[in-house]
Amino acid sequence: MSALLAFAEKSAVHVISDAASTEDDGTLGFVGTKVFALEDLPAVLVVLGQQPLSRLFLEWMSGRAMHRGFDDLATSLAQHFATFESDVLAPIAEADCDYLAVVAGWSEAALAPQIRYLAGSGHRMPSGMLHDANGFLVLGPRVPMPAELGGFLAKARSGADRPAFSAEAHAQPYFEAMRHHRQGAGFSTVGGFLEEVVVDRTAVSRRVVKTWPDRIGERIDV
Repeated sequence: MSALLAFAEKSAVHVISDAASTEDDGTLGFVGTKVFALEDLPAVLVVLGQQPLSRLFLEWMSGRAMHRGFDDLATSLAQHFATFESDVLAPIAEADCDYLAVVAGWSEAALAPQIRYLAGSGHRMPSGMLHDANGFLVLGPRVPMPAELGGFLAKARSGADRPAFSAEAHAQPYFEAMRHHRQGAGFSTVGGFLEEVVVDRTAVSRRVVKTWPDRIGERIDV
């Protein structure tokens, strides 16, 4: 299972993800970003499933019509999901339609950053997914929310004065907890590196928050 956290504040949306892709036996298959910027748009896309689908989805999208903005993109994705499944996934023997797409970016209609998610036709809502209308989404192993993030979200929801969102202070403790959670088969699926991607009205920026000492071909050692 991948780990993803997205939080929309007043002027930007933060998307934080690990970078590990594990095989069925728990060994690390590859390490790389899961959050892809969309050319000329203030938006990013993550497609999470049994296979790494983001790049496949973006290649398929490149042949579609150009989008005028985040709002047009989100609407278009919802309309074309069925076509993606029939044209791209159906011919792949090992692929299935149990996946989740998260698109985050700046909405000109709302004049605010937004997070939207779309599920594949075979998607089963993961037990580790949390989402609310205040612009917060988490997907990953179900673990207790650390006090650092819980306290921040409580202030955000109450409208009280709050510090700016910090990946190190508010997200990293949660990812460390998810990293130490072992799946039913007894291995961790969160690792590689921790990346933060920030989208505001005009730009997309990214940085590595932390790198873990995981090795390709080995199980993630926690």
